[in-house]
Amino acid sequence: MPDRRGTTVAVASMCLLLVLAGCGGGSSHSSTPPATNAGGTTTPAPNPAASAATSPPTTAVSTSCDLPLTHDTYSGFHIAVPAGWTLSTLGGEIQVAKDSQATEAVLVYPALQKASLTPAGFFSSYLSQLEQQAQSAGHPVSVTPEAPRDGFPVDSLTGTEGSTPVRGEATVRQLALQTSGASSELVFTAYWAPPAALPSDAALLSSIATCYGPERASLFQVFQDQVFTYIMPPGWTVGDESQNNIDLHLGTTADVSYLLAEAIPSSQVSSAQGLIDYVLGHDGFSGVQALTTVSPPSQATQAGTQSTEYEEFTGTVNGQSDHGLIYATTSVGGGVTGGVVRLALSTADQWNSLNSGMIQMAGAIQHNFSQDLQQLQQVMQQFDNFSGQVEDFDDVLNNQQLVQDPTTDKYYEAPYSSYTVDGSAGPGYYLPNGQRLNEIQRS
Repeated sequence: MPDRRGTTVAVASMCLLLVLAGCGGGSSHSSTPPATNAGGTTTPAPNPAASAATSPPTTAVSTSCDLPLTHDTYSGFHIAVPAGWTLSTLGGEIQVAKDSQATEAVLVYPALQKASLTPAGFFSSYLSQLEQQAQSAGHPVSVTPEAPRDGFPVDSLTGTEGSTPVRGEATVRQLALQTSGASSELVFTAYWAPPAALPSDAALLSSIATCYGPERASLFQVFQDQVFTYIMPPGWTVGDESQNNIDLHLGTTADVSYLLAEAIPSSQVSSAQGLIDYVLGHDGFSGVQALTTVSPPSQATQAGTQSTEYEEFTGTVNGQSDHGLIYATTSVGGGVTGGVVRLALSTADQWNSLNSGMIQMAGAIQHNFSQDLQQLQQVMQQFDNFSGQVEDFDDVLNNQQLVQDPTTDKYYEAPYSSYTVDGSAGPGYYLPNGQRLNEIQRS
């Protein structure tokens, strides 16, 4: 199965995240950042809640699914998540897992159906990509074609998740999703479980996959100041900002942070993992448990030895159980360590519905940015797009349309599902006040 857990994750292209030149992060649930980011002045926080932006409905959409649904109003989808299971959205892949090792899980990957892309072609391309990733990670998957179901291809899967043998099934669906570039999306789905559990759990796993569907998504407003460029959906505010860090908050529920750490003695921090431990320790986390860790080999550069680390974790801070995603890169040389960290964090009970939006926000933060919005899109997509998507289709969760309000010149990142076909000025992306937004071409 596509192995996304452990110290060497099979989704090898996830390491795209780890080579980004500007990646950094900050602290969360903390009134003061680590000492290494001191020295800046706090700037006034913009209030995105006061600006017009799409606010999606929070009520359940019409669906035949009889399982409890989790609604992600940032990327714009719903999916069934049984009690105690976890939803993650890395690289455009939606994974609903029963445990931290994902030995029993469902994988959903939605992509726009553009041009001549067929369900069979998409299914074959994406399944082949997953096979290659699993092979590279040393956990090959055996794929056996089965009889088509409702005209769509179906394959049975046999492999391992970590060291646990698993079996499952993969197929593809076609759903309506009207955007500026397509009128439908193709949804690759796969599920797996240990052979002993599969007979009794196959119906549940299949139902989780078929409960996926698109919903209206929020718009992310683009903010720029003298130090940072970043995006925020409605309800988020800037908690604090200095020359080297910025913290974005959703009340006391969630935080997205960026930190530039400078001149830490290498006796204290000498690696990306050390910087992660340093930041989490300073913020008062206890009981930290790594769920997923990606550690590519260190590299020698003119500035010293560079290392990177990506970690999904759970822990407790200020008496609150949290779930987070942290990324760090460090350069060690001359007895000192410099580095940057990005951190996306929410209360554990809100992680399932918030993590996709927080990952987008963490990827979009740029330090000392040159107001190149095209570059902003590219960097955000690189950060989000761990999966190395096939060239002939667009990942629905990661790729967004840049749009601009012609009356205020404000920019927004619009998820595909925030497109409206029946707006007063014709199909397009709209603010709640009825203002149609102009689409900005990516090239």
